Amino acid sequence: MKIREVLGVHGVVLEVEDPDSESRRWRHALGLSVLRRRRREIVLGGPAFFVVLRRAPGRSAVAELHLAVKELSGASRAIDPLGGRHAAVALGHDLKGLRLIVRQLVAPPSPTWRPKARPKGRK
Repeated sequence: MKIREVLGVHGVVLEVEDPDSESRRWRHALGLSVLRRRRREIVLGGPAFFVVLRRAPGRSAVAELHLAVKELSGASRAIDPLGGRHAAVALGHDLKGLRLIVRQLVAPPSPTWRPKARPKGRK
């Protein structure tokens, strides 16, 4: 895999014992809103920066680190709902299974990755 110009970290997947309480801490600390909830995970933020809190009883660890790059070539790239093409790399035994996801963003994200419009109402 060859990459050209890392644009930045745009996502992280954390394995945690209690996604609900961890979500409250992240929302309080960074002001991130809930993008979506599933049975085993909560996604905070949006396509520019997201945090996935995935249930993993008995351990807490960083599972994936997502980097945005200007150009990605030479690897088999999968199209994904974030509007990118990506390649994944396992980062060796020292990092306990951490996966690095390198993504070239080429199109708008799917609706599941767009923040929901807030209803207009009283202030």
